Amino acid sequence: MKKAISLVAVVFIGHCAFAQTNNFPPSGNVGIGTYTPAVKTHILSTTEQLRLAYDSTHYSTFTTSSAGNLLFKPSGGHLGLGGIQIATGLYNSLAMTGASTAYGLYGAGVIQSDVTTTGTYFVTGASTAAASFTLPNLYHYLSSQGTFGAGSTVTNQYGFTVSSTMVGATNNFGFYGSIPAGTGRWNLYMPGTANNYLAGQLSIGTTNTSTAPLYVTLAGITAAGVTRGAYLAQSLGATSNGSSQVALDISPTFTNSGTGILNFGSLTGGSGYANGTYTNVPLTGGTGSGALASITVSGGAVTSTGVTTNGTGYTVGDVLSAAASFDSIGAGSGFSITVTGLGYTSVHNYAIRSLTNGYVQIGGNMSQGVTTQSNINLYLGKILTGSSSAYGVYSTNVIQPDVSTAYLFLTAPGTASSNFNLTNLYHYSASQSTIGTGSSITTQAGFTATNSLIGAANNYGFLGNIPAGTGRWNLYMAGNAANYIGGNLGVATTTPIAKLQVGSASASAWGSISPMLFVSGTAIDNSTATGATVSGITTTQFTLGPHALTASNGTSGSPVTYTTAATMYIAGAPSPGANTIITSPYALYINSGDSFFNGTKNSFSGKILIGTTTARDEMLSVNGNIRARQIKIETANWPDYVFASQYTLPNLSDLKAYIDKNKHLPDMPSEKEIAADGQNLGEINKVLVKKVEELTLYLIEKDKQLKQQEENAKIQQQQINLLSKQVEAINKIIQKN
Repeated sequence: MKKAISLVAVVFIGHCAFAQTNNFPPSGNVGIGTYTPAVKTHILSTTEQLRLAYDSTHYSTFTTSSAGNLLFKPSGGHLGLGGIQIATGLYNSLAMTGASTAYGLYGAGVIQSDVTTTGTYFVTGASTAAASFTLPNLYHYLSSQGTFGAGSTVTNQYGFTVSSTMVGATNNFGFYGSIPAGTGRWNLYMPGTANNYLAGQLSIGTTNTSTAPLYVTLAGITAAGVTRGAYLAQSLGATSNGSSQVALDISPTFTNSGTGILNFGSLTGGSGYANGTYTNVPLTGGTGSGALASITVSGGAVTSTGVTTNGTGYTVGDVLSAAASFDSIGAGSGFSITVTGLGYTSVHNYAIRSLTNGYVQIGGNMSQGVTTQSNINLYLGKILTGSSSAYGVYSTNVIQPDVSTAYLFLTAPGTASSNFNLTNLYHYSASQSTIGTGSSITTQAGFTATNSLIGAANNYGFLGNIPAGTGRWNLYMAGNAANYIGGNLGVATTTPIAKLQVGSASASAWGSISPMLFVSGTAIDNSTATGATVSGITTTQFTLGPHALTASNGTSGSPVTYTTAATMYIAGAPSPGANTIITSPYALYINSGDSFFNGTKNSFSGKILIGTTTARDEMLSVNGNIRARQIKIETANWPDYVFASQYTLPNLSDLKAYIDKNKHLPDMPSEKEIAADGQNLGEINKVLVKKVEELTLYLIEKDKQLKQQEENAKIQQQQINLLSKQVEAINKIIQKN
């Protein structure tokens, strides 16, 4: 500013017209008020030193104070650079030019050592005149857009900007507001409807930025009896059919940058190791350290591994091994495993988490992982992942001493005061959705109570306390699938001693033989003399009277005929107790006559002998022919493990040597064994499938080799063609020469 004003003064003096003409030599200095001018033009005075006047009332004065400061005072009150704008104290309309980066106003003064409290580059402290008026708006700094000339474009336009270089102080604030709280007071107020963007962290009520990108510690505000820490009250409008209206959308991306081992792949089993399972085996090699694994050896080779301690510093692709002595023998070699996954262990990802014992209240519908549905209050559709055991809802509440009755989940729905009929009201319902292609579920339970539920004085897996009445059932199973109860079942008794006990009669007369069915009576008289032989004893005994079926509406002339009657299922043979010997225990013994089974489920847990009384190792022994429409054989360890990456396919040369020596395939019984023991259809089919799967792998490998050979032949042919063209070109050159 000083340079601009001094330039104006010099130009004025050089062109000013006086009443008479004064000529000055081309060299030397001119002094006004001094005989010893120090510069070309030197004006010495303690008051107004220079006046630039339009007339006697319109002028601007320049005065230098005793401290060397310049005072510029226009009589009209306005200063312009490139032009004058009425009602503007300082107006700058000079063109911005001269370099690729230009400035309308630039301050680069050096703060001196006497400034020790506050240095301020631009200060506003506007006051109002002592007059009765209202000023609607007072802007201390204002940015507004001018005219963008035709053909020009501005890529980024900033109202106020703080560059990334402003980091040299102990505390650096891009924008700083210290207005105290009060009505009509705002440190940051953004009435514009354009978006707002913060790349850094935002802290409210604290300067702590090390905890989270958004950290709020302000005390809540109480209004209408409710104290709130945060409040969303937006007005949201639907835009189309099926559109979503979201008051708060949270979509975090969680990463796990740990360097511990999470997953293995490409297992090479090696050979010569001692069979067994070894835990916490240190792994060697790779870029990291500290990893431990469980190792299973079968057939002298490592067949499976699992991470037990993840270690740190590893890289995907690291090839690891273990000291040969991990099996305490040290004769093995060749085992290796490749790292395929890294990360920290026991990492928990929370989109929203509450660290206090406060309540969470939701007035509308809520969903997780799926679009909210208007007819579902809480809709959980997030994928289950993160561990071998995953949960949709998990509760681990700690019950406090003031609680006398605790409910982890409670339903108590009512109906609206309206004339309508609700067909079904299910308090808890389990239904199956889609099971994806390729996946399978071994066991599916609608509701389950685990074997850990035993810590109370009385423990009930499921408790029904509905009093008797029409249309009331404590247990109602309308499905026609089988029902299974592993423990005893008591009807009208809480102390059943049999798998099924009806009634609560004393069981003291039973000896050490445990009955499968007990219906209110004495089955065995335990007073039998010591050493006596008792015949005809059954562990299922009815003592409630005769078992004849009598129809009250039948007569001697027109009786009721029962074509099928008295079917009983017995799930076990008598077992000997103390001082008891049973020579022939049968769950069901039919001495003569045919047996007919036509139920949809006929189950026998013991051995069945047909046409013979000699029990063998098999569950079913038949002395005679069998005719059936279909026989299904269940077997474990189906050989799909052949297709696992860690399976070692036998070498064809070794396979040929085995066949030449034994005259049959490995794992297959020999002709001599079949002749002696017969065929085990389940095992023989399993081995056949294994051989077919191995054969398939051989074919796939051969196909891969053929394709590689074809590719090599193709490349060789291309090389031959190229050489032919080169030879042809050389021949043409030779012929020309």
